[in-house]
Amino acid sequence: MPPKKGKKKGKSSEKAQLNAEDEQKKQQEKEEALEKFLLHQIQVEQSYSTTNRPKLGNSLKKTLLQHQNEDRMEELEVQRDSEWHLENLDSVVEKLEQELVALERKKELAQRAHQQHMELLDMNDNIFLVKLQQMWIDCLRDTKRKSTSERKQLLDETQRVQGKIELDKLYQMNQDMLQLHELKTIPLDERLGRTKTIEEDQNDVNELEERKKIIRAETERLEKAVKVLNKLNEKQCTLMVDAMENELMASISEEKQRCQELLNKMNQTSKSAKERLTRVCVQGNQASKRLQALINKEEKIIRGAEICEKLESKHAGLLSSLSLSPPSEEHKVPKSSLAMKSDHIEGLELLILRISKAKLVLEKEKKETINLRKEKEEIFFFLLFFPVLHKLHVSKSYRSSSHVYRDSQQSVPVQ
Repeated sequence: MPPKKGKKKGKSSEKAQLNAEDEQKKQQEKEEALEKFLLHQIQVEQSYSTTNRPKLGNSLKKTLLQHQNEDRMEELEVQRDSEWHLENLDSVVEKLEQELVALERKKELAQRAHQQHMELLDMNDNIFLVKLQQMWIDCLRDTKRKSTSERKQLLDETQRVQGKIELDKLYQMNQDMLQLHELKTIPLDERLGRTKTIEEDQNDVNELEERKKIIRAETERLEKAVKVLNKLNEKQCTLMVDAMENELMASISEEKQRCQELLNKMNQTSKSAKERLTRVCVQGNQASKRLQALINKEEKIIRGAEICEKLESKHAGLLSSLSLSPPSEEHKVPKSSLAMKSDHIEGLELLILRISKAKLVLEKEKKETINLRKEKEEIFFFLLFFPVLHKLHVSKSYRSSSHVYRDSQQSVPVQ
């Protein structure tokens, strides 16, 4: 039994050696076949590349020339559009500058008109004060004349009454002397009869003296009344002058307040107009910058889209070439080329995603451009209608001030 086991072991070792040699021969044959296949494949690829390279080069040159021409045309169109937008913006800026100059001129004209109006008001106030002074002087002169004339009349009346009284006294004294002389010459009976007449005459004299006293009291009362009248006239004149002066001061203060309000309104309107114009200029500059940035972004996005379209066309050409190649060769393609193709496909998918994102960005930018155009139109309409509103405001204020001036002129009394 033991010798049989040794024979079996030797046979198994020989078989293992033979199997190893057979496997080595098979591996060598496989390697030689692979080398032959690879050499054949390389030769086929070289022949295919030599035949297709000029065709691909010509097609690529044609496509490149077409794309270059299209790029140039699109660049020219973009430049024209950008120049047109810039010219429009320059025209808008020039219009804004012209409107600023016009507003400054209007402001100067309004200030001149306001100065002229204030000068006219000062002139009218001075004229009115001069007229009031003249009226006051005339009133004083009239009162003096009236008082002097009344005094003269009273003095004439008192002198006339005193002269009459003295004449009556002299006449009465003469009559008394004549009666005494006659009594001396006339008998007693006649004297008794005449004594009665003398008593009557004495009674008349007493009555005349009483009347004289009454006349003196009346003259004194008249003098007091004249003094009171003079005082009342003076008080009335002073009250009238004070009232007129108060009315003048009130009218002057009202005019000053109205003028101050008009000045404040003018200043506020000018400030608001300047602020609005500065805002409009800033908004115009910002809009021009945004438009320029949008144009640049659109150009970049268009170029990226064109590059993506080119890559898509190339990818489609590669896929078509792969689909046209025989299936036997497809199975024989190495793993490295398949990995490269899969990477290329992934890159194209990423590019497609970027293109979709770029399209979304383009839509957003278009919406922003539409909003900016609407804002520009609103600003343009505001700039068109703002000078008209400013003119209306100035004309209304000037009309109100002119009505006030006319009312003040009508309120001045004419001598």
